[in-house]
Amino acid sequence: MGKGMKAGKKPHAPKQDMQARMAQVQALQNRMGEVQAQIDATETEASAGGGAVTVKVNGKHQLTSVVIDKEVLDDVEMLQDLIIAASNEAMRQIDEIAETEMGKVTGGLNLGF
Repeated sequence: MGKGMKAGKKPHAPKQDMQARMAQVQALQNRMGEVQAQIDATETEASAGGGAVTVKVNGKHQLTSVVIDKEVLDDVEMLQDLIIAASNEAMRQIDEIAETEMGKVTGGLNLGF
Protein backbone atom coordinates (compact mmCIF):
# COMPACT_ATOMS: atom_id res chain seq x y z
CA MET A 1 0.00 0.00 0.00
CA GLY A 2 1.27 3.48 -0.80
CA LYS A 3 2.34 5.94 1.83
CA GLY A 4 -0.58 7.71 3.46
CA MET A 5 -3.18 5.25 2.14
CA LYS A 6 -5.54 3.46 4.44
CA ALA A 7 -6.74 -0.07 3.93
CA GLY A 8 -10.10 -0.32 2.21
CA LYS A 9 -9.99 3.21 0.77
CA LYS A 10 -9.52 3.83 -2.93
CA PRO A 11 -7.74 6.93 -4.12
CA HIS A 12 -9.99 9.25 -6.08
CA ALA A 13 -9.34 12.06 -8.49
CA PRO A 14 -10.32 15.51 -7.35
CA LYS A 15 -13.63 16.74 -8.70
CA GLN A 16 -11.88 19.34 -10.88
CA ASP A 17 -9.81 16.66 -12.63
CA MET A 18 -12.94 14.71 -13.46
CA GLN A 19 -14.69 17.85 -14.73
CA ALA A 20 -11.69 18.69 -16.89
CA ARG A 21 -11.68 15.18 -18.35
CA MET A 22 -15.39 15.37 -19.06
CA ALA A 23 -14.85 18.70 -20.82
CA GLN A 24 -12.09 17.13 -22.93
CA VAL A 25 -14.35 14.22 -23.86
CA GLN A 26 -17.15 16.61 -24.79
CA ALA A 27 -14.76 18.68 -26.94
CA LEU A 28 -13.54 15.50 -28.65
CA GLN A 29 -17.12 14.41 -29.35
CA ASN A 30 -17.94 17.82 -30.80
CA ARG A 31 -14.87 17.77 -33.03
CA MET A 32 -15.63 14.23 -34.18
CA GLY A 33 -19.15 15.33 -35.12
CA GLU A 34 -17.73 18.21 -37.16
CA VAL A 35 -15.28 15.94 -38.94
CA GLN A 36 -18.00 13.36 -39.64
CA ALA A 37 -20.13 16.09 -41.23
CA GLN A 38 -17.17 17.03 -43.44
CA ILE A 39 -16.65 13.39 -44.39
CA ASP A 40 -20.35 13.00 -45.19
CA ALA A 41 -20.10 15.95 -47.58
CA THR A 42 -17.00 14.54 -49.28
CA GLU A 43 -17.41 12.85 -52.64
CA THR A 44 -14.99 10.48 -54.36
CA GLU A 45 -14.89 9.27 -57.92
CA ALA A 46 -13.54 6.00 -59.26
CA SER A 47 -13.42 4.43 -62.70
CA ALA A 48 -13.08 0.91 -64.05
CA GLY A 49 -12.39 -0.52 -67.48
CA GLY A 50 -10.20 2.37 -68.52
CA GLY A 51 -12.96 4.86 -67.81
CA ALA A 52 -15.78 2.80 -69.31
CA VAL A 53 -17.62 3.14 -65.97
CA THR A 54 -17.19 6.02 -63.56
CA VAL A 55 -19.03 6.31 -60.26
CA LYS A 56 -19.22 8.90 -57.51
CA VAL A 57 -19.82 8.04 -53.86
CA ASN A 58 -20.36 10.42 -50.95
CA GLY A 59 -19.10 10.11 -47.39
CA LYS A 60 -22.35 8.48 -46.34
CA HIS A 61 -21.47 5.57 -48.66
CA GLN A 62 -24.23 6.54 -51.07
CA LEU A 63 -23.73 6.12 -54.80
CA THR A 64 -24.47 9.56 -56.26
CA SER A 65 -23.52 9.18 -59.92
CA VAL A 66 -22.87 6.49 -62.51
CA VAL A 67 -21.51 7.30 -65.97
CA ILE A 68 -21.34 4.46 -68.50
CA ASP A 69 -19.55 4.57 -71.84
CA LYS A 70 -21.92 3.45 -74.61
CA GLU A 71 -19.31 1.00 -75.90
CA VAL A 72 -19.82 -1.35 -72.95
CA LEU A 73 -23.62 -1.45 -73.13
CA ASP A 74 -23.62 -4.58 -75.30
CA ASP A 75 -21.80 -6.72 -72.72
CA VAL A 76 -24.06 -6.84 -69.68
CA GLU A 77 -21.82 -9.10 -67.59
CA MET A 78 -18.76 -6.93 -68.18
CA LEU A 79 -20.82 -3.82 -67.42
CA GLN A 80 -21.98 -5.31 -64.13
CA ASP A 81 -18.41 -6.20 -63.18
CA LEU A 82 -17.17 -2.71 -64.04
CA ILE A 83 -19.90 -1.04 -61.97
CA ILE A 84 -19.04 -3.24 -58.99
CA ALA A 85 -15.30 -2.61 -59.36
CA ALA A 86 -15.68 1.16 -59.65
CA SER A 87 -18.16 1.28 -56.75
CA ASN A 88 -15.95 -0.79 -54.49
CA GLU A 89 -12.95 1.44 -55.23
CA ALA A 90 -14.94 4.60 -54.50
CA MET A 91 -16.15 3.10 -51.20
CA ARG A 92 -12.57 2.15 -50.31
CA GLN A 93 -11.47 5.72 -50.97
CA ILE A 94 -14.21 7.09 -48.69
CA ASP A 95 -13.21 4.65 -45.95
CA GLU A 96 -9.58 5.74 -46.26
CA ILE A 97 -10.56 9.42 -46.06
CA ALA A 98 -12.73 8.78 -42.99
CA GLU A 99 -9.99 6.80 -41.25
CA THR A 100 -7.39 9.49 -41.96
CA GLU A 101 -9.57 12.40 -40.89
CA MET A 102 -10.87 10.72 -37.73
CA GLY A 103 -7.32 9.65 -36.90
CA LYS A 104 -6.31 13.31 -36.90
CA VAL A 105 -8.99 14.04 -34.30
CA THR A 106 -8.51 11.02 -32.07
CA GLY A 107 -4.73 11.08 -32.19
CA GLY A 108 -4.54 7.47 -33.28
CA LEU A 109 -6.79 6.07 -30.55
CA ASN A 110 -8.54 2.97 -31.84
CA LEU A 111 -12.17 3.93 -31.31
CA GLY A 112 -13.58 1.67 -34.01
CA PHE A 113 -13.92 4.21 -36.85
